[in-house]
Amino acid sequence: MGEKAERVFGRKNFMELYAVFSSPVLYKVQTPAGYTVGSLEQAFVDKLVAQMSSFLLGGRAWTVMHVSHEERTVGVVPAPRGKKPSWGGFAPQLLGFELCQQIAEILQSESTIAYIDAKTQVVLDEYRSDLRPLITEVQSSIQLETDRSLWWTFAGGQINHTLKYGLQFHHDWKITSDNFKLKIEGDSVGYATLSLAIAQMSTSAFWETPATQRFILSQLPEYRLSKFQRALPEVYSLEMVSNYLLDMPGVIKFLNLNKLE
Repeated sequence: MGEKAERVFGRKNFMELYAVFSSPVLYKVQTPAGYTVGSLEQAFVDKLVAQMSSFLLGGRAWTVMHVSHEERTVGVVPAPRGKKPSWGGFAPQLLGFELCQQIAEILQSESTIAYIDAKTQVVLDEYRSDLRPLITEVQSSIQLETDRSLWWTFAGGQINHTLKYGLQFHHDWKITSDNFKLKIEGDSVGYATLSLAIAQMSTSAFWETPATQRFILSQLPEYRLSKFQRALPEVYSLEMVSNYLLDMPGVIKFLNLNKLE
């Protein structure tokens, strides 16, 4: 099992490993001055990401600065005015490729849907009007704006997150991704530059290069997906996050089926 796992789970004869119901573990929420705002359960804390997540507690919003699982504390500062609390943390809820492609098909269609009401149909038609031109042809899926580009893939969360890290390997771009698109900001973000970067990512050689793999592993966020994750060696903890977040074979297949001309 190893010394690290024994330190984490060794109390009470490793009860945490085989107990059907675990007692709630509470984390103190503390300000830099040491004032305790309140407490949070571990299930919520595990979804928080330092310097990104925010939440409401004690009647106000707080931004997470650091999380100490050893001391069971969450260090916070008051959230900037107007920052929206993120109750679910920042571990993304990923939709699969097939589901997102079905959504794209619905948006491209002009038919009414029998099981939705008139109000919902109006909203759907608005989405269709806005997005249909961007997903009808592969070449039109990249939406160029003054200070950013949007790449509408409808490829799902894993593929889009993988594309994000692949693009960042060669370019110092700020990229955010969700299940349907990538938002790309930075210098030299244009159709030609993006097309070249996308072409490079369409081969397995790009993803199998040690430099690419090291870069991606270094960029993975510290998501906690299991209570046992903190007992794993770092390499296996990273592997767990990688398996949850990335899909390199899926990226290669997607890019070769949707080649930009």
